[in-house]
This record gives sequence, C-alpha cells and structure tokens, in this order.
Amino acid sequence: MFTETLDSVNSDLVNYKKISTLIIVKDEWTQENGIIGPTQKLKRGAIDELYSPKYLEWHESDERLIFESSHSSRSNSYT
Repeated sequence: MFTETLDSVNSDLVNYKKISTLIIVKDEWTQENGIIGPTQKLKRGAIDELYSPKYLEWHESDERLIFESSHSSRSNSYT
C-alpha cells in the first residue's frame, strides 16, 4: 500500500524532487510530546533531535519503506 502510494506520488515529480524512501515512525507527532506546536506546525528542532541519529542509516538503506525500530531510549518530551 505505502510503496504504491510512493510510486503514484513520484510519477508526477521530476527526478530531483522524487521521494526515495518513506519512513514510518512508531510514535505519533503531537503537541503533548513536543513535535507539533500549538499552531499545529512541526517543530523541526524536535524532529532533528529525535531522528538525526538515524538519518544516515535511513539514507544509505536500499529499502524504499522503512519502519522505525521499536527500541528507543528517548524521553517523552522534546521541547
């Protein structure tokens, strides 16, 4: 299902705009956990703090669809 949607989206994009990998993260992005602000905007700093250790691993993967692993040692707040 996800890869078909990725193919559909990519079919309308020029090469440099195509999405190479789709990451499914295990946690919801909410105001309560600090990923979304009160105006419903994503907090990039919180996202980077949370996921940047995995960016290179995800980028170098040959997989088109990656599910975030369930083991993590992070806290519940990223504000």
